[in-house]
Amino acid sequence: MYADIVPLRPLLANAAPEPGDSRAFDVQVLIDALPTSALIFQRAPDHGFVCALANQAFERLANYTRHNCIGLTLPKIRLIGTSAVIAGAIADCFEAGSARCVSVESREDINCQSLECCIAPVQSADGRVTRVLLSIIDRTPERLAERQLLHAASHDNLTGLPNRTLLTERIERALANAKNNARRQVALLFLNIDRFKLINESLGHVIGDELLITLARRLIGCVRAGDTLARLGGDEFAILLEDVQSIAPARETAERIHRELSNPIRIGGEELYVSLSIGAASSLSGEYFAENLIQDADFAMNRAKALGRGCTEIYQNAEHLEARAQFRLETDLRHAVWRRELTLNYQPLIDLKTGRPHSFEALARWHHPTRGFVSPVEFIPVAESTGLIVELGRWALDEACRTLAQWRSDGVAPDDLRVAVNVSALQFARDDLVAVVLNALERYDLPGRCLELEITESAIAEHPQKAVDVLNQLKAQDVIIAMDDFGTGYSSLGALQQLPIDILKIDRSFIAGMLELEESHKLVCTVLSLASHLGKATVAEGIERFDQAVALRDLGCTLGQGYAFSRPVDNAHAAEFLRRTAAQAIAF
Repeated sequence: MYADIVPLRPLLANAAPEPGDSRAFDVQVLIDALPTSALIFQRAPDHGFVCALANQAFERLANYTRHNCIGLTLPKIRLIGTSAVIAGAIADCFEAGSARCVSVESREDINCQSLECCIAPVQSADGRVTRVLLSIIDRTPERLAERQLLHAASHDNLTGLPNRTLLTERIERALANAKNNARRQVALLFLNIDRFKLINESLGHVIGDELLITLARRLIGCVRAGDTLARLGGDEFAILLEDVQSIAPARETAERIHRELSNPIRIGGEELYVSLSIGAASSLSGEYFAENLIQDADFAMNRAKALGRGCTEIYQNAEHLEARAQFRLETDLRHAVWRRELTLNYQPLIDLKTGRPHSFEALARWHHPTRGFVSPVEFIPVAESTGLIVELGRWALDEACRTLAQWRSDGVAPDDLRVAVNVSALQFARDDLVAVVLNALERYDLPGRCLELEITESAIAEHPQKAVDVLNQLKAQDVIIAMDDFGTGYSSLGALQQLPIDILKIDRSFIAGMLELEESHKLVCTVLSLASHLGKATVAEGIERFDQAVALRDLGCTLGQGYAFSRPVDNAHAAEFLRRTAAQAIAF
């Protein structure tokens, strides 16, 4: 604003007229030349301020003729007259002779105008301040744009509700108040639309967006005055309840929502019945950080969704401790897979006739940064339940092939040494297993006969036709196929005849008692006899004693695997095992 005023100040000083001076017209010309709204004030006999001149720009800003301003005292001038800040700045300018800039909000009608005012002295030839120039810039469009940007940053653009950022700020403020007042505790509800993905996919995203907007309106009617309803993104909403003394208001709010949604939502000719899974948590549990409260409510919501559609779950520390540990394990495992924190160990499969390594089974291992070693018995089921097993399986296949290629390059592994990799039922069903295998073999320049895939009976039984197609394609590439845990699942003689299976792996549960229990011994003999008649090799898992290995060898078992020969070891120790047994076979 100074750029608009300062160049005119010398001219105004030279042209500044005394009252009744004929040069008043010259000053009028000068302020009309200003691009901003401008007025000239002079002192009134009662020591107030009277408008002497106004320009055409002020006419447009104030929406009345400038001639109506002349002779009016400051309090009677539209837009600026009621501002004590402007009156004080004009008074200071007359007294001190220095320019000032102030910002004011004008609220003379339903619209609020943001004005930036600069007050500069107009001096006479002898240096006296005889008048004051008030220049005004209307900053309303800029302030409105700023408010719109601020609103956009803190609100959801689809529903207009507060977003996660604003919700978190309000939670933090509410928790700060709750620290010093037991009657001002905080509760948080997390809401997730059941089967929203199905609605989007079947009816389209336009209907999905309309559903979110309509649902937001419905939810507003279910919350108390002062509560915060927010959309967190996608199909998730949250409700912040302040000044509660128990979890009861949260439970009551959830019940109102369920009742409200018992009525259908009509959108575009469609009648939709929508339910929500709701989780609730409160500061009454002792958590005083926004992040803790959000995590607890989110966790409770996921528990509610697991219970079925339209359920509410209240977070309780003791009841959810074990489940939350599992939830955290799932999160840590997801990070471990993404960051490649898992490793492979290798357990040898020994030829029971020669005592030399025939192949190695690759087994995933996880050393958690804080928990230490996490057993596969813990994390493999989590990987399967979350779908991470598909990515984990791809990684294991690639890493096992890379290791074998390195052993071959180093001259440690003989040409006929194989590496075996487990394929889960989920990976078998969802992944393009043939493409994954061929890519790995090509990447590391390995022949198909060097790779063995261990597939469970259940995977084959659940997808019989796919099993025929996939396994035949793999067999065409000379990949070895093993049926894992044979005897514990759903296999049939028909499946063994129809599928190109090379190896049957006898489950460790049968091996453990084969020398002590007659039934276990008969089962092992039966499986070995069946495999022999079908022309398939056999692997006995879980051999822990050499007398078991001797008995299995005498019964015609092809390969043995277990602690009697070696525990699963890392890459380097597996390579050392190969060197050692190349020089001297295992004697038993």
